[in-house]
Amino acid sequence: MTGVDVQPPGPFAYRVKVPVPTASSAPGTTMEVSLGPRVPPPEKPSLRDQVKPLRARPPAGRFQVKVGGVSWPAVHARSVGGSNRLDPRRPAHRGGRERGLQARHARTRRQGSGDRLRDADLSQAARTAALGFCLGSGQGCVAGSRIFVHSSVKDEFRALLLEEMRSFTLGDPFDPASQMGPLASKQHYDRVKGYLDAARQHGATVESVGTTDSGLYLAPTLIENTTNDALTSREEIFGPVASLMEFTDFDEAIRAGNDTVYGLAATVFTRDLETAHRAARLLDAGTVWINTANEVSAGAMPFGGFKQSGIGREHGTQVLDAYTEVKSVIVRY
Repeated sequence: MTGVDVQPPGPFAYRVKVPVPTASSAPGTTMEVSLGPRVPPPEKPSLRDQVKPLRARPPAGRFQVKVGGVSWPAVHARSVGGSNRLDPRRPAHRGGRERGLQARHARTRRQGSGDRLRDADLSQAARTAALGFCLGSGQGCVAGSRIFVHSSVKDEFRALLLEEMRSFTLGDPFDPASQMGPLASKQHYDRVKGYLDAARQHGATVESVGTTDSGLYLAPTLIENTTNDALTSREEIFGPVASLMEFTDFDEAIRAGNDTVYGLAATVFTRDLETAHRAARLLDAGTVWINTANEVSAGAMPFGGFKQSGIGREHGTQVLDAYTEVKSVIVRY
């Protein structure tokens, strides 16, 4: 029996959603899984309540929730989610052998970013783009915080995108009518606002739309008149914020999308499948969605990033490599 410590990242909702597929690999092996979020969620009982509805219940004692993290000699592997500041070589970030480290600091959808090519369905692209950086208030590893759109359709796309952004209802996350909740903490809220202030100071246009930005709630926000080397394009904001930039040809879009240290996921919108597959081949991202986004399951499709967006893969048969080791036994009898 070996132990696996799952250290999930991000806000409360993702602390539940991210680890469960990771932990689901354990039933096929002799593993014991412990879910140990470093930062307590708003209400500890709620974390356990959301774990209970799992359809496949693990045997008693095989799945534990330990708020604050776990560390003991039986932990032979640890799946860690967080920023690229995580270093598997540091003792504080290791649990036995550091296998399958998932430093999911994916900045946008296409490495965090999305390309809207000129022949795309702009309504669908705008709807998906808005969901990409507003879902979970933008506090997700695949939040699409860089949006590249062809210059010939930028104005039309921008109008559609702002319309989609206005449609989000901010409110209590336990209210079924709410579509966006607050940011995870006051410290994180101030951090996100700091990025917006920095964008304004460097001449960018910052436009927030929606019902409110009071308390820890931040309305969907679009940054324009910015560049791909701006701070808000280079770093992960982790809020409902996206930068809208334009391109003039395919090669420019690929260069801009790849111009980042991250590489978790990308989205391409186009009606031309030849162009779509060409883009998918050239993009340095672990997952490329074509005319869709945020489709991640615990099934056969592996999930993980390139560059600083992680080590190893979750899901699929590849995940077994992260949580098992090969042992050679030679016997003479």
